[in-house]
Amino acid sequence: KRFVDALREKGVVAGVKVDKGLKPMDDSPDEFHTDGLSDLKERCTTYFNGGARFVKWRAALKIDPARGFPSAAAVQTNAEELAEYAAIAAEAGLVPLVEPEILIDGSHEIGVSAAVSEKVIAATYVALKKRGVPLQHTLLKPMM
Repeated sequence: KRFVDALREKGVVAGVKVDKGLKPMDDSPDEFHTDGLSDLKERCTTYFNGGARFVKWRAALKIDPARGFPSAAAVQTNAEELAEYAAIAAEAGLVPLVEPEILIDGSHEIGVSAAVSEKVIAATYVALKKRGVPLQHTLLKPMM
């Protein structure tokens, strides 16, 4: 018996982390975007056929007001990558967990964190809508 089948018998839904980690952005090497879109469609099909029903993709944005982080480019790039991932996952029959994580490191005030979170989540949902992702079929995981 496959492990995923044993889980299903117990009422557990299996999922897979599908991103391939963070990479520095070309125009801002101290900020990151997430790798793994190039072969994601094939991997999602394989995971669905193997019994997975949801997938997770993590974007991580850092706050540093003195350096202007997160930059507009980092916010936009990560939002667009999350939307592309979510569209591919949904097309494969998987529920995408959309994770635009705002890193809590730093000495900034909580109000700064709240404002950045709002900006990043809004940009992510604009990108999801623009990409045609059915929002009712996604889950948002905004922070740890």
